[in-house]
This record gives sequence, structure tokens and C-alpha cells, in this order.
Amino acid sequence: MPRPVGTTGRKQLTVEDRQLVRTLFFEEKKSQAQIRNITKFSEHQIRHAIRAKSAAIGARPGRPKKVKTFEQEQQQQQSDEATSNLKVEESKTEKVTLSDQQQQQQQQQQKEGPVTGTTAAAAEHAGDTAT
Repeated sequence: MPRPVGTTGRKQLTVEDRQLVRTLFFEEKKSQAQIRNITKFSEHQIRHAIRAKSAAIGARPGRPKKVKTFEQEQQQQQSDEATSNLKVEESKTEKVTLSDQQQQQQQQQQKEGPVTGTTAAAAEHAGDTAT
């Protein structure tokens, strides 16, 4: 027989209700049947309240997270690829700027002219230690 419209079934016991059941059972030594007659709670509610470690109500897990759809996964992969491509382009531009700096240094050395005398020996020695 279906449930009447507008009813939601049995309510969950509050912390106070669970504490009442535990007090009646453990301290006043009432049976589960006597507690059911006093409180009008179901057998399951009473049994569950008695067997629980405490009267506190545990956290409910809630609704699980929505699973990503195939399209969302593809979009995520595309965005990941785009960011990795940007990183590659950035490293290429860094290399280009380094080579530009090296070219500028070579041009400055050519403008200064050939090195003569003792400075030539020092320049050769500096070149040997650099390599």
C-alpha cells in the first residue's frame, strides 16, 4: 500500500530523542517494547539508538560529485595542451633573446677592434678558461 501524499515516512531521531531512548534503556532498564510504547518510535529507531556508540548523529555523506562528461574531459585536455604550448613558445622566445644578446656582444667586440699586445694574451687566456 503506497504512502499517503505529503508524508515523508519516518522521521530521523534527534540527538535528544536518541538520548532519551538510551537513558530509558541503560539507566532505567526499560525493554525495547516498553520504550516503543512510551516514545512511539519504531523498533528499528530504538534498536539503532541503543546500538550506536553515542547519541550523537553522524555526518551524512550527501550527494556525490557529478562525473565529468566526455566533452568536459576533451575541453580540459585541450586547455592543458594550450598551456603546454604556451610554455614551449616562452622557452623559444627566451632562446631568441639570448642569441640576440650574444649577437650584440659580438658586434661590440668587432667595433672595439682587434686586441694587441699583452691584452691579446689575456683575451686568449680568458677564452681558454671559458671553454
